[in-house]
Amino acid sequence: MPDYTIVCDAIRNNTLIKDIEGFSKEQLEPFLPYLWSLTCISGRQSSSDLDKIRSRYIDFAVGNQFEKYFQFDPVPIEKELSSFREQPSFFLNNDVHFSNMSEKEKFLYIGKQLLIIMNAQGINSKEFRTFEPFDQEVYHEEVVFIITLLCHFFPLLFSVNRFNCYLLSYKYGPELITKIVMNQLSTYDSVLLQFLDLKMFSTTNVGLKRDTAIFSLLFLDRHAAPVYLPMIIASDVHFNLAINLLCSDLISDELFVSVLISHFTKNNDKFIQQLSKSQREELFKLDGRIKKIAQKQSSKMNDLSSRLIILMTIRYVHRSCCTHVEGATDVLRFISTRDITAEGYLSTITSAFITCFFVCMNSGPQHSLQKDVVEFFEKIKEVILKNKKSLSNFNEFILLAAIHLRTSGNLELMNLLSTTLGFDIPKGLGKNEKILKLSESVSKIIDNKLVAELASEIRVTPGLNNHVSGYLPAHCIDYLLSQRTFASQNVSISEWIQNQIVECQTPVHPIIVSVLRKYANSCIPCPETGVCNQKLSEFFFLKLFEKDVYTQNNLAPYLLSLYFICAFNAVGNRCNFRSEHLYRSNLLDRIPIRYLVGVMDDHSELYTSLRPQLLALVADYLAPHIGKLDENLRKQKIDNFHQSPIKNLPGLPTVDEAIGAAKMIGKAETKKFENFLKIVEKIPPVQKLFLLMPELIDLLHSQGYPVKDIPMMIEHVEACHIVGMKIPDLMKLANLKKRIFFIIFVAHLFKKFRLPVFAGYAQMMKLYVKEQIQMSHTILLIQSTDSVESRTWTDYETTVDCLEAICKIYEEHLKKLNPVGSVISYEADDLIKFLDRLTDISCLIFSHKSCSYLPRSREWIKREIYNLLREQLHGNGTD
Repeated sequence: MPDYTIVCDAIRNNTLIKDIEGFSKEQLEPFLPYLWSLTCISGRQSSSDLDKIRSRYIDFAVGNQFEKYFQFDPVPIEKELSSFREQPSFFLNNDVHFSNMSEKEKFLYIGKQLLIIMNAQGINSKEFRTFEPFDQEVYHEEVVFIITLLCHFFPLLFSVNRFNCYLLSYKYGPELITKIVMNQLSTYDSVLLQFLDLKMFSTTNVGLKRDTAIFSLLFLDRHAAPVYLPMIIASDVHFNLAINLLCSDLISDELFVSVLISHFTKNNDKFIQQLSKSQREELFKLDGRIKKIAQKQSSKMNDLSSRLIILMTIRYVHRSCCTHVEGATDVLRFISTRDITAEGYLSTITSAFITCFFVCMNSGPQHSLQKDVVEFFEKIKEVILKNKKSLSNFNEFILLAAIHLRTSGNLELMNLLSTTLGFDIPKGLGKNEKILKLSESVSKIIDNKLVAELASEIRVTPGLNNHVSGYLPAHCIDYLLSQRTFASQNVSISEWIQNQIVECQTPVHPIIVSVLRKYANSCIPCPETGVCNQKLSEFFFLKLFEKDVYTQNNLAPYLLSLYFICAFNAVGNRCNFRSEHLYRSNLLDRIPIRYLVGVMDDHSELYTSLRPQLLALVADYLAPHIGKLDENLRKQKIDNFHQSPIKNLPGLPTVDEAIGAAKMIGKAETKKFENFLKIVEKIPPVQKLFLLMPELIDLLHSQGYPVKDIPMMIEHVEACHIVGMKIPDLMKLANLKKRIFFIIFVAHLFKKFRLPVFAGYAQMMKLYVKEQIQMSHTILLIQSTDSVESRTWTDYETTVDCLEAICKIYEEHLKKLNPVGSVISYEADDLIKFLDRLTDISCLIFSHKSCSYLPRSREWIKREIYNLLREQLHGNGTD
């Protein structure tokens, strides 16, 4: 069949005149109506251009016959056709054969038949029409020419889009439509879309002819098939057409593979569902093309070969198309002939190989497959050993696969294969007995030594936290540590663990806690072999804790480091390690243990897997040294505190000021609590008990005890800092006495632990107390002279308002003394002297507790005004 696409492209691109000399006679023959219309109707081309066209069709015998159609007047013909269309019912009766008609009669005869079919009410899918010119191939050339002229001369009466679907009812309808469109290429897309919208199944007469017409039209444009393929596949009525199109040369190998992969990987894909319900003939067609593509591939891997392997694998394991043992065997054979040295394809090839191995095992054990497995994984090992440094991605994959095979992890292995191949592999495919069968062969090749070396070079998980799901590299390390693989193979894993610690974030993932615990245990020499891992470098921890822990937002690395140090030393103590083999006290002195434990306890939800174990280790191993460690911490951080902005907070409450407020609580019985403090002082395990069970501290302080014993409690039970972390919530208690209790508690706590967080709480307490004072109604009483009549009184909403009003009274006095001055300035001592010159000044402040007004003297007013002015100066940044 001649290639008509290049002629169509020339017509679309307006290069026909330029390219016509290069076309063969067979290629131009179907386009004669169009060529004649160009030379006899169009006036756009020059005479030389027309001569080029005429020189190509002059050799066709039909040319003389076509010329006669341009010799009669089209006007009366249009009138007759218009009159025929307006009749109530169309009926065409002519006993004369088409060959015996004149050109004018043929012209009218074809035109009237088109008007008749265009007037039809819908298309019957089973209808089969007859019309001599349409039913005889010998007339088709002339019929197409007449229809082309009708559409050109009378566009209001005739349009290809109005009658093309009706032509499908005729015997040679698809052929006629294709030839008509070839001579009217501007209608190409609209005709195709009309056929695609025609909702008739391919099993019907018209549906089958529609598919034939679509297929023929797609061959006219090499770029059309890929464009219309998605629409055809998505249709409910074009399934057979989609299969035929996919298996044709119109679709490239790359597109064929990509399209099928995309549909096989979708859930509940309509096309795949139709494929699974269809006869096996359609599947055989697809399989046939898959095999043809495979045969064309060279042994060297490329993108097409890789995706072809994925397609073959998913085709033979997809649940909708049932597993195909023979096809899976073909995949194994195809893979065995590939050059697998290219890194980018190793994971895909290996995943497909394992998956198809499981499919083949469904038919029972096959000894020939064992040989294929051994040969394949020996190739894999050879590639790894030659390119271990550059195959980081594949090394991680093969490590995960090897671990899953050893642990019979069916679910994890299927997830790994599914992720690599890009589609869901049925979980039941890799049953345990199949995994064991494969593991026996693989473990002999990918041995413990290679697995340990791959694990030591695996990448850590960035930002590892409990929100990171799936089977992680840390899971591999955890399993291998439990098997003592690293120690037995003399492979160091310490660098990986250190890097992973640094990358950890909150909430802490349970697997890293397990890894650290198992690594600490693996540092004990094995009783049978004496081999063990080396402890993590002390220099690593010293370097880590060089940073200011108090300024770090992520404390996970520091808490995990503390956990490992405690775990290792605890294990060492149990095994009677020498002290020089343990982590030394100078390292522990650098770790703010109390602060770290307190933060962990305050945010326990972020350390669910770490907190119980770490608290037990801290209490068991570090409790005897905790006082010394906290004292070192305070000494280390006191300089840092004085350099921080917190020291500039104005008027932090002193202990004396806080205790003064405590007098409002009253006297209370203290003997029971004093006895408790004696126990605390003499029995260190009580401190350990508080570390293990912080809830006891919360319970004790929520019930309260005499405020005079707060200093002794904080001094001897240093775990009280845990209560400090909860001050904002405790200050919301309705009980006034308890709120005052915690104000005093914070003052003492800040005195002992001068940490930024406690400084912030102290400042908050000051603002709280100030707010409570400010909300007291105050009456100001003044007698300015000895005369009783100079007595006045005014009231204010708050005491602060009253004090500020006194300052304004003095300022008004200065204005009277200096009426011409524009600026009033004075010092605090001037105001105090003014108050001393008054005959009398005092105030009454409402007490919420006694519901009465309490008197305040001149001296009290002078002291409070001085404090007020000092705070205002500090607030303005003035010394």
